[in-house]
Amino acid sequence: MEENEVDWIAAKAWEFLGDKVKDAPLTKREVEMAFDVFARPRVLRLRLSDFERRQVEDRIMAKLEERARQMNLEHWKKEGL
Repeated sequence: MEENEVDWIAAKAWEFLGDKVKDAPLTKREVEMAFDVFARPRVLRLRLSDFERRQVEDRIMAKLEERARQMNLEHWKKEGL
């Protein structure tokens, strides 16, 4: 699977997080919700092996967590989740 596909899937979840961060600092729960709603269904459609799917899901979750930390810092001057 190409990295740009992973980035595109992560970007769809970032859109949701971008709206949520305006209301309050993002939490781990909101990152997981964004992943479950926006990323997981798209990953499942890719027809990857279980091993590949877990790797892609881990990469996307790491990207989401990093972006959520950045958004919290930018909007709320708060580090972490």
